[in-house]
Amino acid sequence: MSVRQSPFLVMLHAAKSAGSWLRSDSQRIDSTGPIESERRDDLPDSGSRFEYLSVPAMSLPTIPAEQFAEVKRGWDYVRHATLGLAVQRVLRDDVPGAMAEAGVWRGDCARFLHMFAPERDLYLFDTFEGFPAPTDGEADMRFKDTGLDVVRSVVGWSEKIKIRKGIFPDTAQGLKDCRFSLVSLDLDTYEGILCGWEFFYPRLSPGGYIFVHDYNAMEYDRGPFRATTEFLRDKPEGIVEIPDQWGSALIRKARR
Repeated sequence: MSVRQSPFLVMLHAAKSAGSWLRSDSQRIDSTGPIESERRDDLPDSGSRFEYLSVPAMSLPTIPAEQFAEVKRGWDYVRHATLGLAVQRVLRDDVPGAMAEAGVWRGDCARFLHMFAPERDLYLFDTFEGFPAPTDGEADMRFKDTGLDVVRSVVGWSEKIKIRKGIFPDTAQGLKDCRFSLVSLDLDTYEGILCGWEFFYPRLSPGGYIFVHDYNAMEYDRGPFRATTEFLRDKPEGIVEIPDQWGSALIRKARR
């Protein structure tokens, strides 16, 4: 008599057969094969420690090989690989416009954007000093371990990188007529993300992408999720969620 296996067991057996194993400790896999599997102790406690199933990297990526090797060595494979695929689509479809990141911190994500398309202008919007001091309430002291010198050392430097230091969207002055092909919004708060949508969406070329970091994160009263959902309520684009470390989401602007 045959026994019907549960979908989970079938999936786990297939994963093992493909060489992906459930691991309980951090370990680096050969860079030509699966990406790193990780055990995290710094996440909210749900009764047991989080374990991750390592997954193989793309077998036939459209990202150039040298760039893809950097992606596999990065700290968030899913996020950076998805950005890389989007940039390649922008280049193949000849979507016009600069790229931008609002909320840069130390430049880790901006480094990949510049690496993927060094010929494109890349606008970087940030205080480069962490969160601005609040008018009331307690200051958020995170993300202060940065600065222009740090960002330049991480991203590299070229005339294509346009630094906009200060509070966004004030730092977008003079860019009223600028067009964008890909934007990463990593401003954390409801107000910041909403400002990002309001400024960049009308200037995003058809076929261009907007990524929102922390879309599914629980911090900041789910500000990125609320701002994105509210802004896109009457827009034709649907939200695509991706399973990177902090729950990003993206849209590709409709070609009317």
